[in-house]
Amino acid sequence: MLSHIAFTVLATLAQDPQPSWPCWRGSDGTNVSAERGWSSEGAPEPLWRAQVGRGHSTVVIEAGRLYTQGFDEANSIDRVACLDALTGAELWRHEYPAELDADSHGGGTHATPSVDEGSVYSFERQGVLRALAADTGQLLWRRDLRADHDAQPTDYGFSSSPLVAGELVIVNAAKVIAVERADGKTRWASADIGAYYSTPARWRLGQRELLASFTRPGLTVLDLADGKTRFHFPFKKGETSVSAATPVVVDDARLFISSGYGHGAALVDFRGPEPVAEWETKAMRTQLSGCVLVDSCFYGFDETMLKCLDLAGKERWRTRGLGMGALAAADGRLIVISGNGELVIAAAQPEKYEEFAKRRVLMGSSFWASPVLCGGLIYVKSGEGELACLDHRPRAETEK
Repeated sequence: MLSHIAFTVLATLAQDPQPSWPCWRGSDGTNVSAERGWSSEGAPEPLWRAQVGRGHSTVVIEAGRLYTQGFDEANSIDRVACLDALTGAELWRHEYPAELDADSHGGGTHATPSVDEGSVYSFERQGVLRALAADTGQLLWRRDLRADHDAQPTDYGFSSSPLVAGELVIVNAAKVIAVERADGKTRWASADIGAYYSTPARWRLGQRELLASFTRPGLTVLDLADGKTRFHFPFKKGETSVSAATPVVVDDARLFISSGYGHGAALVDFRGPEPVAEWETKAMRTQLSGCVLVDSCFYGFDETMLKCLDLAGKERWRTRGLGMGALAAADGRLIVISGNGELVIAAAQPEKYEEFAKRRVLMGSSFWASPVLCGGLIYVKSGEGELACLDHRPRAETEK
């Protein structure tokens, strides 16, 4: 029987509009949730666990349904799966033949699907973009962008998550390609700027609607209307680089980028005729999940150290022992999945590292998928495909 507290929480959720997290880094592209009042400690046990397939796709949520991608090793298939976000029950799956593509990273899927107005868009590492019906998983259309646009993947295949912008769906497939949401027909394709692993970010500079795409040669800014290159900021230092992090929009004039393997980070200013680095630093070498910007500070993984940098590029604090993980933020707090499978809740503040809660929530060897907070529930996923739903909804202090 439900306790009075549990009944009250579920009744409140039923009355309120269902929360959503419809795409990679959330609807505003910041990876910072607007939710308030959630519990740092959370319930001692997960609400549910599920095996969704190997890879580093995170989850998206809309209308009480959760969508993610994963690779089924036993059957050599990739899968787009839809689960009930509250119970973990599988509602449908869409599958197609695939290979592991393991090359020093465990293999499996990379990109995160997007859901918008009844359709789910998924992009897989061999370059196929699909639109599926969000309620049934029925295939609406399929485009092989690699074949149609002679798009060449890099070492681990394509990794861009689909970005819905009005009537367009956009992915980085060496060329940034925009297709019509209704039927998948190409609206435009940019020049070849190199695929690498980052998802483009939407950005407005004055009256221009733009896309910021971070690839191996550097940061390229394209016009959303036609895909033409407006700016390019070179950021390639040496032969080894991994540009996996989505650019962080700071304001209407600046973008923040960070990359691993000796690169570091830069705050790029676009107020002049050509983009220039307001500063560069080796203090944030992001190899995987990107940084979040909270109250004029950047928080992220400098390889295996969690750090805070201020807007001047000064390191404010660092903490060791968390390994190479991923993070999001909400309500002045960081939501971190560590490289050891721990969920860590810490203060998003520049003064010092302050930890509120820490516990092991996943087993596995890699934890690169960003955690997602939606409706007081935190979703975390391992590279081996274990997905856990952790209950961090606020609890009433006393029973009436």
